[in-house]
Amino acid sequence: KLEQQVQTIAAVEGIDLNADPADLNVGGGGGAIAYSGAGDLNVSGNAILNVLKIVAKNSNWAIDENGLLIAKVTTSQGDKNIYGMASESAEITISGTGTLQMGEVLITFATDTQEIIDESAPLKVNVTLTSIDAKGVAVIEKTVQGFKVKELDGGSSNATFDWMVIAKRKILLSEAGAQTDPSSMNNIEPPASDGGSSAETPPIEQPAAETPPAETPPAETPPVENPPVEAPPAETPPAEQPPAESPPAETPPAESPPADTGGNETSGAPTP
Repeated sequence: KLEQQVQTIAAVEGIDLNADPADLNVGGGGGAIAYSGAGDLNVSGNAILNVLKIVAKNSNWAIDENGLLIAKVTTSQGDKNIYGMASESAEITISGTGTLQMGEVLITFATDTQEIIDESAPLKVNVTLTSIDAKGVAVIEKTVQGFKVKELDGGSSNATFDWMVIAKRKILLSEAGAQTDPSSMNNIEPPASDGGSSAETPPIEQPAAETPPAETPPAETPPVENPPVEAPPAETPPAEQPPAESPPAETPPAESPPADTGGNETSGAPTP
């Protein structure tokens, strides 16, 4: 089973376990390490670090110690180095020629060029007249599809011109580190062995699903019965006592008038 897994991994990584070891040679000498093999060296998407420079076969091009791209061109005067342009941002350069038609013309980029222009940044367009028929020109429209050139002062000539455009380059998703769909790796078949039979891919064992423990319902607490509240006995209102009767007021006896003495008046001293 382990051997089958190793063969499967090797097939996915593009490693032929049946290759003759004599076809792969790594040697050294003169301070250099030389690799010679039956095919390309595949680093499987990993980075190459701490590189001093890269030189192509026959030295036709190179990336030097300063990061400059250099292409070697053979001329009648010998080999000549052509350097790649550098910019502070990711830009592309497009150039061409055009001809006014009655004083204006629309220059349209090729479809594949339009697809690599970033719409978020404006184009920088330079136009140079190559004939003296026009009174001057101006760029009046700029889009990712192209640009329009119009002659000044209402001119209607058919002057010719050269143009150069600098545009911001659009970074495509595939260049931004998009990952390869892992499902596509399932379509890679391992290489056939010497007997012509292919190694079988061992089934991938799926871990058994864990059954969550059954949850014990919480014990129900019986409700606490409150004893009935006894109502206090009703208070009997005190019996009303009849009001005490007041004794009748006593009427003082009438005074009898003095007895009449026959009309004699008494004066002075009393009669002896």
